[in-house]
Amino acid sequence: MDDTMPPTLYKTMHWAAGLSGDDKLVLFRWIREKRAELHQNSPASDNYKLSSVQPIYTEFDYDEGKAALGDILYHDTRLSGDDTISCASCHGLDTGGVDRLPGSIGIHGQIGGIKAPTVYNAVITKHNFGMVVQLTFRNKQEGLL
Repeated sequence: MDDTMPPTLYKTMHWAAGLSGDDKLVLFRWIREKRAELHQNSPASDNYKLSSVQPIYTEFDYDEGKAALGDILYHDTRLSGDDTISCASCHGLDTGGVDRLPGSIGIHGQIGGIKAPTVYNAVITKHNFGMVVQLTFRNKQEGLL
């Protein structure tokens, strides 16, 4: 198996094909192997490493210097398009990491089309806004920030 054709893609290309009992066993074995590889150093017990509910890591490397720099950048309004908005403007740590508004208020009083997602547990969040979006400072400055 070369890992190039995941089941969903296979089914979209070969819609009339089904999985035999042996094929299902091969697929489940592959899934278990991939989970075991991914979570081999997990702090979770062995009972949960192969579960469909994946363990959440609770131990992370911590660098005081990076944390201090992150705190400065998080509150720095100079990163916005008009020097008025910081990350903390919409993601207040005293309000659950959100601004509690239907649409966040950006530069020039613009109201965004979505609520500010929480930043709590961001270290374990793979995607924001339910989609894969890569934002650079330039992208942000062209938008609400």
